[in-house]
Amino acid sequence: MVTTRGRKGKRESPRVDKRGGGKKAKREEAKGAAAAKAPPEKKLKESDLFEEDTSSSEDSELELRDDYGVEGGESSESESSLDDDKFFGDDSDEDGEGDGESGSEEGEELLEIEKKARRDARREKEDAEAAEAELGERGEQGLTTREEEDLFDDGGDDSESDEEDGRGVGVDVFKVKRRLQQVVGILSNFKQLKKKQQERQDAGSDGEEEEGGEAVTELRPRSDYVRRMTKDFKVLYGYNDFMTEQILSIFTPAEALAFADASEGSRPTTLRANPLKTKRRDLAAALIGRGVNLDPIGDWSKVGLVVYESKVPIGATPEYLAGHYTKQGASSLLPVMALAPQPNETVVDLAASPGGKTTHIGALMNNTGLLYANELKKERLASLSANIQRMGVRNAIVCNYDGRDLPKAIGKFQCDRALLDAPCSGTGVIWKDPGVKTSRSPEDIWKTVKIQKELLLSAIDMVDAESKTGGYVVYSTCSILVEENELVVDYALRKRNVKVVSTGLTFGQDAFIRFRQHRVHPSIAKAKRYYPHVHNIDGFFVCKLKKLSNKIPESEVAQEAIAKKQKKEEKEKAETAAASGKGKFNKKRKSKWKNRANDTY
Repeated sequence: MVTTRGRKGKRESPRVDKRGGGKKAKREEAKGAAAAKAPPEKKLKESDLFEEDTSSSEDSELELRDDYGVEGGESSESESSLDDDKFFGDDSDEDGEGDGESGSEEGEELLEIEKKARRDARREKEDAEAAEAELGERGEQGLTTREEEDLFDDGGDDSESDEEDGRGVGVDVFKVKRRLQQVVGILSNFKQLKKKQQERQDAGSDGEEEEGGEAVTELRPRSDYVRRMTKDFKVLYGYNDFMTEQILSIFTPAEALAFADASEGSRPTTLRANPLKTKRRDLAAALIGRGVNLDPIGDWSKVGLVVYESKVPIGATPEYLAGHYTKQGASSLLPVMALAPQPNETVVDLAASPGGKTTHIGALMNNTGLLYANELKKERLASLSANIQRMGVRNAIVCNYDGRDLPKAIGKFQCDRALLDAPCSGTGVIWKDPGVKTSRSPEDIWKTVKIQKELLLSAIDMVDAESKTGGYVVYSTCSILVEENELVVDYALRKRNVKVVSTGLTFGQDAFIRFRQHRVHPSIAKAKRYYPHVHNIDGFFVCKLKKLSNKIPESEVAQEAIAKKQKKEEKEKAETAAASGKGKFNKKRKSKWKNRANDTY
């Protein structure tokens, strides 16, 4: 988990928000701790946080982002001493005593509108915490008659008066939030409340009971509360019907709110030190000298750093330009760590741009062996090549193929390991693209899933099962949807001779083996899921496969041969029709008939 200075247990971005005190308090604090970071002197613009966080995997009909770096942060006035244990393997999380309340003159330097925004955010957070605590207690007791009436006072669940395109227009946000928390309290304790209700009925109660001077009403059917939550969730967070259904299916009611809240805020700014050019401790010392307040990302990574504050743009330091580090999301480190490439191997990255994972692989290979960095979109090749050169990776060959054609271009069984960070819906990185809330649909997802399945089979076909050191494929996405993760892996298990093995990652939640009507192979539980509200990193899925044989199952060979034959026959029919004088008609009506065919399916 990404460590957060002075905010242990929090899930939001670890920017330090220091208020109160003054110059005297700051001087006294500085005398008592040589390693303490001083309060910020100047804030960077919010826009600075989002430079150069473009990333892509394979092309699809969706614009997909899954490998972001985030730059910027707040400033720091004094350098911090380095803790050897902190930067050499044993990356402890040392919380400061201030917890965001140490002396600062930051308020004097902010514009009035910034001060007001901070006050409003602070008030909203305090109100939400108080309401959550109160409603948690109420959830264990049930709602009073009056509270129950208020919960459904807008005309029932069928009313759409306060909803338009997901996000409510002219809605009392605090009222909706409070109502949503009440429903979550009921749903989270529904069994217990139902049991208490039954006990009252067995005792001869008439349906209502005095609880602390207030009448506790009988429960409605669970479906009523689910509909109430679904509607308020869409209104409050702005998701469409499809995305709301997906989120409420994956998470419990309380977790769904936590995920939605976490997706509204940004993730921590993280860096990856480049061992080809420097050591993490030396890099940290150099950046601290430039006014950057940072720490090791956690004991799970030897190269990661998390940035709290910075006087300078993180993407414009001499160290960055020299390739000593790159800006990379913490979740983007995980697939390469699971892949664990070895020196002198042949490795392929099927969706390499902008190069964060590719250069990580090159560093772990210590510039030995051969690394194929493939990118479909030509316009991204320049930035990919530039990042590879900047980071000092010399064993990489940049390719420009559709990943599904790579086995033909490079050859089957030519690689020891393959990484597929597949194109996806981006449902794990909604904070980067809020448009995901309303732009995703079942049709979009299944189009993407089809591409993901084809790419994964291509990745498997490129790997040699007889490799002495490898034979591994890592599949990852920045999606939380089961359709794009567990079901894609389950498809590969049926189509190729592979098995799921441990990722070797020390944290993360086990993948699903049951979801709604779906049942997948039990071994898929070895894959890992990551969530912003749990791990404070982007939503991610990582699965590692071991190839057992280069032979394709006979049943799959037959099916692929039939599909190839059908495709060939369709092509011949089209050529025959064009040669018989119908070509003009076909060309003129092509788009129309194509659209009709799509509608049929």
